[in-house]
Amino acid sequence: MPTVPAYDVVIVHYRNPGSVNRLLREIDQWTTLASAVYVADNSNDFEPDPTSSVGFSTVRIGMSGNVGYGPAINRAISQLDDDRP
Repeated sequence: MPTVPAYDVVIVHYRNPGSVNRLLREIDQWTTLASAVYVADNSNDFEPDPTSSVGFSTVRIGMSGNVGYGPAINRAISQLDDDRP
């Protein structure tokens, strides 16, 4: 079986923390887990459910209000780049 390189996931969130936590539980069931999941929180109301991300770290990135999808994903990717060795 080929080796899968390490990867991260970025999610942009706005006012639906239940859906994000369900997605985190789904990601936790993937055959090859992500190293980390970055949640760009456009509504500042997301708190990860500790039982939803057992096999990876979840990083919440707070925004200064709803900055929109593009700026939120760009900021999350920038954070991801900063966290890599």
